Parts: sequence; structure tokens; C-alpha cells
Amino acid sequence: MPEPENAQPIAGKKRKRPWRKQVRRKAKKARIQKLKSEVEINPESKEELKGIISKMISKRKERKQKKKEVSTEKSKMNELEEKLASSRFRYLNEQLYTMPSKDAVNLFSEDKEAFDVYHKGYRQQVTKWPVNPVNKIIEQLNKLPPGTVIADLGCGDAKIAKVLGKKMNVKSFDLVANNPLVTACDMSKLPLEKESVDVVVFCLSLMGTNLSDFLREANRVLKTDGKVFIAEVWSRFKNLRKFLGALEKLGFKVIKEKLINDYFEMITLKKVGKVEEKKPLGLILEPCFYKKR
Repeated sequence: MPEPENAQPIAGKKRKRPWRKQVRRKAKKARIQKLKSEVEINPESKEELKGIISKMISKRKERKQKKKEVSTEKSKMNELEEKLASSRFRYLNEQLYTMPSKDAVNLFSEDKEAFDVYHKGYRQQVTKWPVNPVNKIIEQLNKLPPGTVIADLGCGDAKIAKVLGKKMNVKSFDLVANNPLVTACDMSKLPLEKESVDVVVFCLSLMGTNLSDFLREANRVLKTDGKVFIAEVWSRFKNLRKFLGALEKLGFKVIKEKLINDYFEMITLKKVGKVEEKKPLGLILEPCFYKKR
């Protein structure tokens, strides 16, 4: 098969010539056909033909066995890597639930890959959930007027900004900026002006031991009558009634609370005043630890 004139190989890459295999196969088939036709005339051709066919079968078996061994080895490596990643995700998850946000910032500052590992594990967990709470929050946000200023705290992959960014003014914050839509910061110290946003979102992000700081900061940046959307795993609430009462001590009024799929608690608040108590009693969320395998 002729190649185009002036064809230049790409630097660092071998040229692929799939036609070579076809040519070799055709040549081998032609040789076998020739030997078959000579069998009746020349008995020696029969033995040669048997030898060629035997070699072909043997090589085919060797190739299959080699592919099987490579596939098994890759499968074992992938399984090991997955176990190591899952183990590290569980460790990071436990750390985030049991430390203040300033320590979490330091954790990810010292280990640049940790945040990616954590969110990879998080995304795997999302696939097992009956519903993704961020989608429920997006449904609610989509009903608000265009241009609404939204602060998504603990945004992860910034899904809210990706979905509503053209319609709303979404400001996404997390411990690490893993894409251009995200601003890295400690959620207890937001780089936002006082009373500058209409909505604050905490979607599975009330993780630090200083969660009262996050909610006081939400009160600071929210306009009066601004809303807060909270989504958390139901099992984290030690006493929901006391938790809702504590939120009112932080200057909010509970507008709505609903359990979704017996799994996630969805709470909608409205800012009605200033913080009355810095750390009100009952503002407690249990750590959410994933089961070890």
C-alpha cells in the first residue's frame, strides 16, 4: 500500500501500519493453500502443512494465554489501586469531620493530591445514593430571579455554578480550587462583603468541628431575608429539634425542613436578624463515617 508523499512521522510516536498484518495474513493463507494443492502430488508437502498449522494453533494459544495473564494482572493492579484510594478517602473523610476548618486548610495545603483523592472517592459514593441532594437544591435555586447572588460553600466540583452560572451570579468556595470556578478559602472567613449575597448553600459541607463559625459567616454575608439551603445526611442529626432551635439563635428562621428518600435532611432558612449566641446549644452534627471494606 503506497504512502502519501511528504508523509512525516509524528515526533515521539511510531507510525501505525495496520495493513502490514493484513499482508502477512494473506501471504500465510496463500502459502497454506499452495501446500494443500501440492499434498496429493508431493507427500512431503503434507507434513510441512501439518507443521505450519500446528505452529499457528500453538502461537494463537500463546497469544490468548498472554492476553489473559496481562488482563488478570491489570485487574489485580486496578483492584489494589481502588482499595488504596478508598482507604485514603475514608481517612481524609474522618479527618474533615473531626477537625476545625483551619486545620483542614493546612491538611490540603501540605498534600496537594489529597483534595483530588477525596473528591474522587466522594464521586464514587454519589453513584450509590438514591438521590443527589445538590440536584434538589439546584431545582430550588432555579426558581429564583436571574442575577441572584449565590454563595456555594464547600462546593466541591462547583456543580451549581456549572448548571446555573449563566443565569445566576454563583460564587463557589472550597478548601481547594480544583477548577477556575472555585475560590479556595476557609469557610469561616469568606472573602465576601457584609450583606452581599442573596443565598448561601451548604450541601453536605457542614463538616468541620467549628460549624457554628460557618453559619455565623453565612449570617454576615447574607442580606436580610436572604436564604440558606442546607442538605445533610439524616444520620448526622443527633437531635433535629434542638439543631433547628440552635439555628434560630444564629439569626435564622426555619422556613422548611424535609427528609428526602429517608436519607437526606433538607433545611431552608431565612435570615431574620443578627447572631444572638456564638455557639448555641444543640448545634451538633455527628461525623458521617463511611464503612470500611
